[in-house]
Amino acid sequence: MDARLQNRLRLLVALVVAFAASSPIARASEIVLTAFEPFGGLPVNNSAVVVEKLAWLLEGTPTLDRSDPVRISTCILPVEYDRAAKVALDCVGGRTPALVLSFGAGGCEIDFETRARNLDSTYAADNAGVRRVNRPILPGGPKVVEFNAPMKSIYRMAPPFGSANHLSNDAGAYVCNNTAYWLGRMFATPGSPTRYGFVHVPPTSCSPITANADAIANTIYRGIRRAMPELF
Repeated sequence: MDARLQNRLRLLVALVVAFAASSPIARASEIVLTAFEPFGGLPVNNSAVVVEKLAWLLEGTPTLDRSDPVRISTCILPVEYDRAAKVALDCVGGRTPALVLSFGAGGCEIDFETRARNLDSTYAADNAGVRRVNRPILPGGPKVVEFNAPMKSIYRMAPPFGSANHLSNDAGAYVCNNTAYWLGRMFATPGSPTRYGFVHVPPTSCSPITANADAIANTIYRGIRRAMPELF
């Protein structure tokens, strides 16, 4: 077994152990939001700004039976292959939230992602200087991981934003997709008490109207709020 495969399998085992350790403590009304640190020369990653605003909107929102208001946790991840997912699992550790929803910067629209591919392939380096081209995330793993969060419902119920909201089945092949693949492997499994999904938001390099974090957060909030019967 080559060193690369050994390292990927060690990471998978570490993630499974971290998730298993979190399972006994239920937080059925908790939503965990993850975003990324700045990358690509931009001083701010808009995903982090959107998550901060979305957390404020969601905190204390009543669940369907109104007995246990939603509690929000947030986590900022490094833009590094594999390590971002490990940081996210460490962030979740000790709890079993109803939803883990990850955010990253994408194109100049809101993309509600439905799955991740078993592929790292971009000539852009991550923040640790690592480049990966046409390499599987987990050798021998499934080609795609379908998310178990109600992404189609959140997309349908979110109001129109800017040029468009998109329902996407391609989360790219950079750190966003890598993170979503690993976390999908952990959470989007049969019988999992936690739902997982991913959203790409416009970066700050888009027009000021399109990249407006308040408008983006409000759009996503309204989609999540209306889809709550499928979450709680």
